[in-house]
Amino acid sequence: MPTTLTTTMRQTTDAFIHAWEEWKVDPIMAVRAPECIISQFPISLQIPDRNNDDFRKWFGGVEELLSNCKVS
Repeated sequence: MPTTLTTTMRQTTDAFIHAWEEWKVDPIMAVRAPECIISQFPISLQIPDRNNDDFRKWFGGVEELLSNCKVS
């Protein structure tokens, strides 16, 4: 029988995957914690870390560039 933690982790993972498949900024932001920071690699690309405000601005610019995205 799954534990509460296991169930919560599964629900969070499913929500994360579905949000990215929608490829819209609002669903993606809905599954991010308020203190979330994204770091992109390799470090040699010198892409700055992004907090939620930075990520929202950045993703708003790339959201239109790709379509029909699937997470598999």
